[in-house]
Amino acid sequence: FKDEACTGRNRNRNGYLKMMETLEKSDVKLILVHRLDRYHRNTINHLADIKKLDKLGVRLIAIADGIDTADNSTKMIATFKAALSEQFSIDLSKETRKGLTEAAKSCLHCGGTPPFGFRVGENKQLEIDEVTAPAVRRIFDMYLADMGYTHIIQWLNDNGYKTTKGNDFSKSAINALLQNEKYAGIFTYDKATPKDEEGKRNSHKHKENYIRIPGGCPAIVSEDVFRQVQERMKNRS
Repeated sequence: FKDEACTGRNRNRNGYLKMMETLEKSDVKLILVHRLDRYHRNTINHLADIKKLDKLGVRLIAIADGIDTADNSTKMIATFKAALSEQFSIDLSKETRKGLTEAAKSCLHCGGTPPFGFRVGENKQLEIDEVTAPAVRRIFDMYLADMGYTHIIQWLNDNGYKTTKGNDFSKSAINALLQNEKYAGIFTYDKATPKDEEGKRNSHKHKENYIRIPGGCPAIVSEDVFRQVQERMKNRS
């Protein structure tokens, strides 16, 4: 089982969840990992799983750390190493965030897929994608013309448009697009509230303080059109 590009500080990982499900439904009696931090980087989750594995009769071996839960004397060492791994992960996250924040202050795209209608230029700043930007303008215009999400999605499907990840548009995707300040030329970063301990995020909540730079990226729709859409969405809600 493996998890790629996932933090070990929570259990909301596909590979980990599949592994735990397999343990409960099969007669597997051994988990083998290279290092303990490949299993967890959260002390509480580590302790809970050690207890659960004991109950299931499953042995955990971390090769590079010399940990084998069949030997009770190594369990305390394993807990100590889990605490160190958690702190290392927290410190690394802080340093990474610090670097991304400085880049965002210069309106540089800080990774991930750019919003539909944009592309990332050689200078790492957002540029208008003339292939998909017309669809963004059409979405805003249709919404102001009192056309619902279903009608907008139908138009996008009929014209062969997909999200930046290659999926069909959903109502939630249209809703998020209409509220994205970048389309009005306002660069934003770190707007969403952080994930909880299980790696889940409430996409409807935003921070009160986040990086917001008017004119930080090219506008696809006018500020007036964007403002009208926000007012209409607020009234409808």
